[in-house]
Amino acid sequence: MARKGLPTLIRLRTFELDQKRRRLAELEGMKARLEAAVDDLVDTVVKEQSIAARDEEVTFAYGAFAKAAIVRRKSLEASIAEVAQQVEAAADEVAIAYQDLKKLEVAQANRVARERAEFERKEQIRLDDIALDQFRQRQEAAS
Repeated sequence: MARKGLPTLIRLRTFELDQKRRRLAELEGMKARLEAAVDDLVDTVVKEQSIAARDEEVTFAYGAFAKAAIVRRKSLEASIAEVAQQVEAAADEVAIAYQDLKKLEVAQANRVARERAEFERKEQIRLDDIALDQFRQRQEAAS
């Protein structure tokens, strides 16, 4: 892999991870909205039950409302279950993307550490050569 390839790949994987995180957040938001819709439906049913209990003229219409509410709730719960599966899959994708990114970042850090160690080794050799030359020059001057 070329020197520039790994940083480019890291940027690409970071972008992909960010996209997967955004998708997960969207799905979690969708699930929360569906759950809120169920809660609202339950509240509406309770209110309608209360009204039907007080007003005999409304009681006959409540049955149709209750049946529709049951159908709606089942539909919402099915949607919640479907979105929950999508959330789980998206969370798995985020975890995998994160692991892939971390592997690349570790590889890059190792590469940088090796390059730094090699540079320091060469620099030490250069400094040792300079010191040796200076020592020889002093020895020749002293003789």
